[in-house]
Amino acid sequence: MNGLQLSRMFFFEWGLPFLQQAFPQLVEQITAGTFNGSHTLEADDELSRDHTWGPRFALYLPTESVAHWKNPLEQALNTAAPQSFHGYQLALAWEKHVEIQAIDDFYQQEIGWSHPPNDVLDWLQSRVPAEEWIADSSRTREREYHLYMLRHGHIFHDPLGDFSARQKAFWSYPEDIWLLRIWQETFAIWHYGQYNFLDRLVHRQDPVAIALCLGYFVDAVMRLCLLLTRDYSPYWKWLAFVFRQLPIATELETSFHLLLETNDRKEQSRGVQEICHIVHSSLIEEQLVKKDAPNPTGHPHSLYVALPYILEHIKDKRISALFR
Repeated sequence: MNGLQLSRMFFFEWGLPFLQQAFPQLVEQITAGTFNGSHTLEADDELSRDHTWGPRFALYLPTESVAHWKNPLEQALNTAAPQSFHGYQLALAWEKHVEIQAIDDFYQQEIGWSHPPNDVLDWLQSRVPAEEWIADSSRTREREYHLYMLRHGHIFHDPLGDFSARQKAFWSYPEDIWLLRIWQETFAIWHYGQYNFLDRLVHRQDPVAIALCLGYFVDAVMRLCLLLTRDYSPYWKWLAFVFRQLPIATELETSFHLLLETNDRKEQSRGVQEICHIVHSSLIEEQLVKKDAPNPTGHPHSLYVALPYILEHIKDKRISALFR
């Protein structure tokens, strides 16, 4: 039994009946589910069981109910919870079986907003200038990890529908922000693949630099593939697991192994070239780049040539102006 099945059973077989008996006035306004941990993605295994795994669920209340009900509800649930459930120990000594938050507070804590921003520029919020945000995709990923978990999290009980509505509202990026993320990961693939690996590192023969470069390259490729499905991308530890569920993974997996399981630089170079070709073809298929797009500068790298054409699709002139 995986952690998601166990958590769902724990709520419906123990949690919900307990609430109905002890807190009947809250049953019709409380949301239950799971939105964190490998078990939420069904990526858990035996090694996942050393922390935040087991019979557990989170509860979310409307903001106006939290101040009065959070402490007594949390205390009652964690005190009354059985020591084991279907033969599985609940939580480790320092962990809670059940956590309770206001819906607004949970979203604010996870992604910085309780509702989607009205102005698309608010998606560029950062403590650094927007130009740096755009140039460094790692600055966007922390929020994206949480957006991924919110989208793919599991709601067990939501009679008011507020949590479900918010999950749907954050289902994907606004169009122009999605295009920015496509640009960022395409830039990273070009930067680590065609520019640095093929033109520099193969000749310098620094094995540590090569290992780092290929890791970043594969990371960016997997994230771009997820973005092209209008999804977010998860924390690095679960990225490969999630990526393998995409149809394009079958085509790319062989090339990934070619890169990472050999020290033959010619074979690795062939793998990078093949992957960059697949990426470029995917951008064409999504109509983000034209097959025979002009190359006025004569640049030798197809992905570098593609970058300005991706930006042409951005409609908000305030965002386009950041690239001038």
